[in-house]
Amino acid sequence: LDDAIHLSSQQASDLLFAVSQAVSDAGAVAWGIKYDLDSVRPFTAINQLFFGSLAPDWQGDDLAQSDDREGWNPYQLRRNYTPPFPDIVSGHSAFSGSSAVVLRGRLGGNYYPKQSAPFRSRFSGEKGFDGIEGNGNEERVLQWDYFSEQSEEAGFSRMLGGIHMASGN
Repeated sequence: LDDAIHLSSQQASDLLFAVSQAVSDAGAVAWGIKYDLDSVRPFTAINQLFFGSLAPDWQGDDLAQSDDREGWNPYQLRRNYTPPFPDIVSGHSAFSGSSAVVLRGRLGGNYYPKQSAPFRSRFSGEKGFDGIEGNGNEERVLQWDYFSEQSEEAGFSRMLGGIHMASGN
């Protein structure tokens, strides 16, 4: 299956410009909405709503609390699971969604089968995304058939990681 897209230099340049503009516009709109809505992220919401109670997370039941190094934890490395800006809308969803729309429109379709290079997953059901090489290093390959699939997965991954609420996607 030859799934390569053959473009002239001018067509490639036009496509690159269109995608770049879409991503730039999506970022401006997304961050405007983020600060207009000023929505809470999962880590903060769960630890505040259930403060002082046991809240189930991937490690079992943890005491919900205000210490940002303890309490309820999403499946994400501790150093980066709560970005310092509001939840809604997901930047990953905005950037990948706008790119997918431009690519579908400019290339005349949504079908674009791709797969990632093999990589070692840093996920462990026991320790979450801890970055430790000995934990859950199964080799993975991601596969998609459509631009829209790739786009949706980029946003959905942020919800699974506990970075966004479902409404952010």
